[in-house]
Amino acid sequence: MSFQRIITNPSLTVVILEGFFARLGFGVITFALPFYALQLGMSYAEIGVLAALRLVAAIAFKPIMGAAADRFGKKRVYVWSIAGRAIVGVGLAFASTPAALYAVRILHGVTTAARDPVSAFLIAEHGDEKRMATAFGWYSTAREVGSALGFLIAGLLLTWTQDHYPTVFLFAVVTSVVALVLVAWLVRDSRRDADDVNTKVENNTDTSDSHTRWWDYAALGVMMALTGSMLTNLFPIIATEFAHLSKAETSVIYSLATLVIVFSAPVFGWLADRFSKGLVLSLRSVANAGSSIIYALFPSFGGFVAARLIDETGKAAFRPAWGALIADAARSTESHRRGKKIAYLDTAQSVGEALGPVLAGALWQWLSIYWLFGVRFALAVVTEVFAVWVLRRRNADARP
Repeated sequence: MSFQRIITNPSLTVVILEGFFARLGFGVITFALPFYALQLGMSYAEIGVLAALRLVAAIAFKPIMGAAADRFGKKRVYVWSIAGRAIVGVGLAFASTPAALYAVRILHGVTTAARDPVSAFLIAEHGDEKRMATAFGWYSTAREVGSALGFLIAGLLLTWTQDHYPTVFLFAVVTSVVALVLVAWLVRDSRRDADDVNTKVENNTDTSDSHTRWWDYAALGVMMALTGSMLTNLFPIIATEFAHLSKAETSVIYSLATLVIVFSAPVFGWLADRFSKGLVLSLRSVANAGSSIIYALFPSFGGFVAARLIDETGKAAFRPAWGALIADAARSTESHRRGKKIAYLDTAQSVGEALGPVLAGALWQWLSIYWLFGVRFALAVVTEVFAVWVLRRRNADARP
């Protein structure tokens, strides 16, 4: 799907733009929150739990929110989730204790549970079926550009305001309000096309229910997300305390990764559509293994730039292929159950993302940061072996 075709589809365009604003605000929060937690006296292990708590809540609520989207409408739940995200920013601005941070992170997880499955569903609903990975590639690009800019803006705001965290968190509120207006105004709700879906299920000889082992892919999503997320939330602290970089240098690293994401995510989406979703999907574990070695051996600005770029390339490959697989599952499911099905598959990825920072924080707190990098490398290797096995099973099942 070309960029020109995307911008002529208003609903798809707005979902992609919402992804940008969501990650812009989320990037600001992700960068600032660990430093704010340290200021409140929280330990590394406690910060790891804090980082994971949003995803723990998301995992608990995603199946419920998927069912709610089927019952009340995808757009309505989408709007609720964005409004809730604005409330999260306000809550962080006024939180002054660890307990308050934990409470706000739980609310953040509920909004994530409502938003993520619905946004994936709307892309599947309004995108071109033959170019689904490319659509998710552009969506991933918008999200990661927003995230990188959010990290940059957070670093600059903290520097200019001398660590005045409420200002940073209120900036995230503004991004949510802009996204809320766009979605409420321009996004069309999903089509009720159960008859068309049932026809596809009957005529398609390679549906997710018949030939694709979705439990295998769910397990693979958990493993890849776990390995990838081990450094995501703790990266600002690792960069400043292990590599002795400044906050400004750390935010620059995030912004440099933007160039990789902008160009690689749509390319990986095109490759997944034209050649192999599974092969593109497996590139993330290779990137995780390579970056772990570089982080450990080269704790400098240049080393962390190289490692981060490798990590982001792996993420750029993972997102389009994973989104396309979720879209395949949606198309093979009756319309009144699609939200729930997507929510279950998306939950698998969230499980890994929740476990990653907890494991990383514990390894760093109770062993050493080198154990963190070593375990991440080992998990990436195991994940790659498992990915090869899953792909072979899928190809074998797909043969007549």
